[in-house]
Amino acid sequence: MTNPKDKNQQKMLEVIELLSLSREELALAEAYLSGEKNEEVLAQFPFRDISGVLPNPFWQVFEELKSRGRTEEVRHLFELLFAIGQSTCHALVPPDIIKDTLKSFQFECDAAKKAAVFGAMIACEHGQFHFSGYAIDRLMKIAGLSSQRAEKLKEAYTYQKNADNNGKLILLCAYFIAKYQKALEETQEKEKAIEPPEDGKDWNGVEQVFDIAVESEDIPLLQEYEDIVLSGLGAVFQNQLNPATLQNIMEEISKDQLTDETLQQVSSVSTDPFWLKLYGGAAYLGFPFSAKLKNTVKVCLAARTNIQPNPDFVGEDMLNAIKDISESLVLDIRRRGGLFSIIFGIDTENYIHWAAVRECKPLLRKMLRYYRNSYLKVMDTSQLDTSALMLKIVQNQETQLFYELEKKKKEGWMQRDKEKLIALLIGNDYKSSELVRAYLLGEEVIRSLYPYADLSQKNQGAYSGAWIGDLLDKYCSQYEDTVFLRKAQTYMLIKQFYAFWGVYNMIREEQGICDLFQGFAKENAAVVYQLVGVERICDYHAYNETMRDMVVEKTAEIFAEYLKQNREETLEAFSKASAFGRYFGLHVLRKEAQENKKEILAYSQDTAKVVKEELLDILYGQPDWENEVKNLLSSKKAGERELAVKVLGHWQKEDRRYNELFAQTLEIEKNNKVRVLLECLLEIESKDVSDSGMISREELVKELHKGNKKRALTWAYETPFSAVHQKSGEEVSEEYLQAILLCYASVDGCGISKKAAVLAENLQTEELAVYINELYDKWLESGAEAKKKWVLYAAAIHGGAEIVQKMHHKIQEWPKASRGAIASEAVRALTLSPLPQALLIVDGIARKFKFKQIKSAAQSALEFAAAQLGISREELADRIVPNLGFDEKMERHFDYGARSFRVTITPALEIEVFDDTGKKLKNMPSPGKKDDETKAAAAYEEFKQMKKQMKLTVTSQKQRLEIALSTAREWTVEAWEALFVKNPIMHQFAIGLLWGVYQDRKLVQTFRYMEDGTFNTEDEEEYQLPKQGQIGLVHPIELSQELKDAWRQQLEDYEIVQPIDQLERNIYCVTEEEAKSKQLLRFGGYLINDLSLCGKLLDIGWYRGSTQDGGGFYTFYREDPEVGFGVELHFSGTYVGCINDEVTIYDARFYKPDTIPHGSYTYDEVEEEQAFFLGEVPKRYFSEIIWQLTKATASSQDQDENWKKDADIWKTTPKHE
Repeated sequence: MTNPKDKNQQKMLEVIELLSLSREELALAEAYLSGEKNEEVLAQFPFRDISGVLPNPFWQVFEELKSRGRTEEVRHLFELLFAIGQSTCHALVPPDIIKDTLKSFQFECDAAKKAAVFGAMIACEHGQFHFSGYAIDRLMKIAGLSSQRAEKLKEAYTYQKNADNNGKLILLCAYFIAKYQKALEETQEKEKAIEPPEDGKDWNGVEQVFDIAVESEDIPLLQEYEDIVLSGLGAVFQNQLNPATLQNIMEEISKDQLTDETLQQVSSVSTDPFWLKLYGGAAYLGFPFSAKLKNTVKVCLAARTNIQPNPDFVGEDMLNAIKDISESLVLDIRRRGGLFSIIFGIDTENYIHWAAVRECKPLLRKMLRYYRNSYLKVMDTSQLDTSALMLKIVQNQETQLFYELEKKKKEGWMQRDKEKLIALLIGNDYKSSELVRAYLLGEEVIRSLYPYADLSQKNQGAYSGAWIGDLLDKYCSQYEDTVFLRKAQTYMLIKQFYAFWGVYNMIREEQGICDLFQGFAKENAAVVYQLVGVERICDYHAYNETMRDMVVEKTAEIFAEYLKQNREETLEAFSKASAFGRYFGLHVLRKEAQENKKEILAYSQDTAKVVKEELLDILYGQPDWENEVKNLLSSKKAGERELAVKVLGHWQKEDRRYNELFAQTLEIEKNNKVRVLLECLLEIESKDVSDSGMISREELVKELHKGNKKRALTWAYETPFSAVHQKSGEEVSEEYLQAILLCYASVDGCGISKKAAVLAENLQTEELAVYINELYDKWLESGAEAKKKWVLYAAAIHGGAEIVQKMHHKIQEWPKASRGAIASEAVRALTLSPLPQALLIVDGIARKFKFKQIKSAAQSALEFAAAQLGISREELADRIVPNLGFDEKMERHFDYGARSFRVTITPALEIEVFDDTGKKLKNMPSPGKKDDETKAAAAYEEFKQMKKQMKLTVTSQKQRLEIALSTAREWTVEAWEALFVKNPIMHQFAIGLLWGVYQDRKLVQTFRYMEDGTFNTEDEEEYQLPKQGQIGLVHPIELSQELKDAWRQQLEDYEIVQPIDQLERNIYCVTEEEAKSKQLLRFGGYLINDLSLCGKLLDIGWYRGSTQDGGGFYTFYREDPEVGFGVELHFSGTYVGCINDEVTIYDARFYKPDTIPHGSYTYDEVEEEQAFFLGEVPKRYFSEIIWQLTKATASSQDQDENWKKDADIWKTTPKHE
């Protein structure tokens, strides 16, 4: 049987052979990959350019290693490729291997090497990871902490060996931004000081705003930066300029003597998108440091645009490139570009229009301030949606001007805006455009459009419906033209727009639904179209069950009236509808079930699941229809017979009055599914393996294979598996192993299988684990289909330690690919693993995980496990902390036969290894020739597994302790000693923390647990724990300054580094004014990037609020039931996934957990009567929430002074007045 590690090494060697290395080099590579030689051997590889090697085989190996969590193998392969080709290996390494090192997949490697490779990746013309502001930001983060970032990027620059200079240019961009980050940030204050000049006067000081002098040591790098950019101008202009003209342009750029004539020459030349973004974008990122680079930006902005809709705007392509390349960086044009019309000579009106079309709100605010007249002119001539956005900016920034403009709009713009909307609604529908226009203007009736409608298709402009609906809402709210709105909605219904009207706000209330369908009725829209309309609302607007149920119930009442008024048309519409339409038709018919019996029973042959479920529910409530249901038992259709059995079985309940009929039916029934139903009702049990051995394992295998069930496993046996032996040594047959898999594959529910356990108990456990790992890998390679989710349970139960690591890795990866359901299933499966580290992983996920769906699945699984043991969730979490084989002395011994090693845990929670003589070693040595081969191999593998488990345990317990500190968790003295004294891992945590004895949740004594097992006070006097009482982590808000200083001094004297922030934790207190309020306003008006805010809050245990209109959300929240409080943060809103835009913080509200529904398209939020006064919030919890929000908003550098206009600020009556 091949060891999985050997397989991995073989695959790595196979791809290394593709590099055409010499025999000696291949031998060195094999020695390094196998672990025989360390990193020093890498220096022996001479450089060679490997950028032309076919990348696919390398990617496959990397991705396979990554999917299995093989971080060491990934590191070795990356280091080897880098040693051979330095940056030229970029094409052979998948981008995810580099960029994911910051989060879910970590392998240790010099940050400069990673940065060098990533820089080369994003500089490729045809690369998968495109050159952008996000990419530059990621590159800088890959380079390490901000204190070392610039030096690492500079080092990465030296590793660039590609034939072109693209990678060097990218790294130079990143280097100068990182090195001069503070200076770039300071330019914002200079910009704020600039005031627009009076009419006819020149701007003063603008050129100096972005003028940064570089240090002398960076001048050579800046010169190379400039040279690379200038050398690329020919490519930017697609070599359309003759050499003399190009040379003249470059000279003018270098001498800072650009002429209007030169810029005019460039305006007739188009650009290449990639090279424009690379060289033009790089010039923009460096323009504060260099006049040459600033002039290059001007030249690129003068080039003719290649893209509509504004061919007269020569700089549009370059502005798009700048926006893309600067997003998320300190020079983001959307925030820093207010003065660029002056600095770069951009046409002001075109520039404003560009910013408005791209919804650059911060930039528009600055443009309104600097170029007011031009701003208003652009707003007057723009499309409705663009002018509405610009008007909103005016409303927030200049209230008086806004009222003047509103008056003007109502007086003269109504007909203009209606014509714009008609044009948008018609789109490319040229065949019926005249009819549509006539209908929308009231000159035609709706039935004239029926010949052009197609119920089988949705409008090809699918998603346009959503934003057109928004425009209709804005139009109607401005002009109160409800007739046009009704006609537009009806047209969108007939033409099958995806989001076919602006009903987001309408359908929140029952009256909105009534108004919508009354409008359809007034327009005489056919029932068949209205029925499809109900389905569209449920599919694309009613995004939670509550809203969906409301829509179905309210529209069912409407259609019940249609049934009375026009029965024939309505019934025909139901019968010819989609599955949803037929289900909905049944739902309408059941309102008068007796009257509609014939029509209801006509659906008995319908195969759609949703229809069958509705029909069953109707029939369950109609016992008077017994004869009709019994007649279905003799139907030729198995579906009708199944329906009858289910209904009769439901009716008989406890009296068994249909058992004789069921027995007669069973004798002649041939359909297996119906037979199983009948057997269950007659309580005929299948044979099973019992402790007394009712049937043998061989008989069980045959029974499990009956009906050729193994066909469901065909996909897994396209390639062979490793052999598995019985404990007696005999090889197990394929049929036997398939039977184990069938125990999981052939049942609807997933869980522990007694049959599989019986079959597995006489097999070699390690070999079965390898077999199951191979099954899991094959399932992953075939796409990890949800219908084969049983593999997860088989893997968790039988796959051993390796599968736990693999599943943990995939649980982190799947949600990113929108596979939250399968990740949740994997979490549930892990709880069934017999290994303690699996439950530890689930506990960690339940405490802190970015995706709430998976976190909730983990919480539910643990709550179930705790309930089975009769203990709380937290008590279960305490019990599952492993000791990793260490004794109470914090030692563990590993036996190699000829020698042994002692491993200890340090107070810093690190591992130290000592040999027989007591000499400290750097690491556990690999087995040698003199060691016992079996013992040494086993001990070495155990040590590696222990290190992995140690890392996992430390990470998860840090999370638990952070939560315990925030939520004031307390332990009984007995429980505290069991966890923190007796468990060797938690013992080391305990000695680095400050503890307190509590009575009635009030601190009465602080103490520290010493390394020697004693306890002492802040005065270093010995302390005895009370026999009874509660112990918890002390929060600094509970300590006087004197007591805090005493403990701080003691920790410093003993050289204790706390494992979590405790004594040095910032504290925040509620002010007297805040205590009387129900809203926390101290962060109100903060302007912050939505990606930054979302990332930081999700990372510390908050969640996105309910998803609302168009995928937007407007709150974040967290709930801490242990404290009895939750908190909801309100802000101006963004979209799921975020759009890298600026948002405004409003307020935070504290409330009781589990009282506010959260979910997709739930509109509940904390109202005034549900909120606590801030003075009622526990001091510790209040401080923790402020600490979290302070960290989350730390990057905010600006504030909206008018934020309260858009926020919902209550006029709360102070509690104490």
